[in-house]
This record gives sequence, structure tokens and C-alpha cells, in this order.
Amino acid sequence: MLAGILSALVNFGLVYGGEITSHAVRLGADPAQASNAVWALVFTENYGVNISYCLLLLRRHRSTTKFLQPGTRWYWLAAALMGSVWAGGIVVYGLGAVRMGRFGAFVGFPIMLITSILTGNALGYFNGEWDRVTRNTRQVMVAGVSLLVAAILVLSYANQFFGSASQ
Repeated sequence: MLAGILSALVNFGLVYGGEITSHAVRLGADPAQASNAVWALVFTENYGVNISYCLLLLRRHRSTTKFLQPGTRWYWLAAALMGSVWAGGIVVYGLGAVRMGRFGAFVGFPIMLITSILTGNALGYFNGEWDRVTRNTRQVMVAGVSLLVAAILVLSYANQFFGSASQ
């Protein structure tokens, strides 16, 4: 839960990184892509903390050699693919948030996170992860997915109505 809450802090970089974005534009960056200057700083620090903590745990549990065992190549490839898709998603989010107007950074980030959750659930469903669950569990999943879809609709409407009102 703590990781989920703290992950939202990444968005504060975009929300409060206006000076960095403006400076990037003054130096010739395309305004739609200037948020990448913020992401470069935010994620350098973010990755540094994550890598340091992982290395600490690897050392503490003496489990470094498990990453080099036979049969782990697919996991390395899947991890690289997931990291690339996630980083690409953040770049696309930055582009979209700029185009969404005044509240883009506030509305776009939850929509991006919800879309990630929905995508993961859909892939899990089509992969058969939900085949053996109870009916009650399936109903909870459908209710949760429905709530997330409703949240996207409400956030999109709010941004359309309120975000453009002052532009």
C-alpha cells in the first residue's frame, strides 16, 4: 500500500516541474515533449532509490545468484519489455497531460494508472488467471473494473468541463 501511495508522488514532478519544462522549451524542446526533461530528473532519482533498495535486499538475502540460473532468460526479457512499456506509457502520459489543458496532470495520471490496472486485469482474464476463482471473487473483480471505468468517465468529463472552462 505504501508503494502505491508513494508512486503517485512521481506525478508531483510533472505538476511542479513547470520551471524545468519552460527552460526545456527555451532551449528548443517541443512544448508537447518538454515534460521529458522533468521525467529525466524524476526517474533518475526514482530508479536510484529502487535499485539501491533492491541491491540491499539481494545482499541481505544472498540471492543474487538466483538471477543467473538457467531458465531465467525469459524473465529478463519480460522485465525489460515491461520496463520499456511502462517508461513509454509515462512519456505518452506526459504528452497527453499537456494536451488535456489546465488539469491534465491531475486528471491524466489517475486515468493512466486506471488504464494500467484495467490492462493488467484484461490480460490476466485472457491468460486464464481468473478461470479457477469463485463466483464471488469474479463478481468483486467485475465490480472493481466497473468502478474504474466509471472513474475514467467521471475524470474525463470533469476535465472536459472544468479543465477547458478557463482556457
